[in-house]
Amino acid sequence: MDGSDMKDSEENQPQQGLVRTLQERIEDLTIRLRHCENEYSLAKEEYELANLKYLDLLAEMQQKNRELEVLKNRLEHKIAERTTKLEQANIALKEEVAKHQKVMEELKSSEEKYHNIFDNAVEGIFQSSVHNRFISVNPALARIHGYDSPEELIETITDIRNQLYVDPKRHDELIELLSKNSVIHNFEAQFYRKDKSIN
Repeated sequence: MDGSDMKDSEENQPQQGLVRTLQERIEDLTIRLRHCENEYSLAKEEYELANLKYLDLLAEMQQKNRELEVLKNRLEHKIAERTTKLEQANIALKEEVAKHQKVMEELKSSEEKYHNIFDNAVEGIFQSSVHNRFISVNPALARIHGYDSPEELIETITDIRNQLYVDPKRHDELIELLSKNSVIHNFEAQFYRKDKSIN
């Protein structure tokens, strides 16, 4: 190497150091750039994956919302149907209650008329049980038998056949006739009064 080459070599040393530094920086930047590209690529993949998941969730939510809307419409339809049925049933019930009240009023009126006839009749009227006891008697029957009130007659006579009939067989005949006929005419029997006299 001659003197001019050495001189050139010495002059080029700073340039060579600068070139080396630049090359190292370029390599470093290249590595960093590749690293950033890798991170960007990973981030892009994660973003795309998250975006796909989001789109799937969104589609699923939209499907669920449609299903919920269908269910809501069905429920509203059922509620409307049941409301209509309940309203109709309520109207029918009100009509039934009104009819029942009318029947009850008519029944009460009939009972009042019956009690008026029963209490004020001049003939003796009574109801008796299968056990030969009076259930009810009117004031006329109590008077006919010499008792002060229907209550006294009911409490005193506990066996109609044997305490009231002079001939208990006539009671048996009456029961047999009643079992065959709804109405009996001209049936006569003798009865004991309270004082044991005979009617």
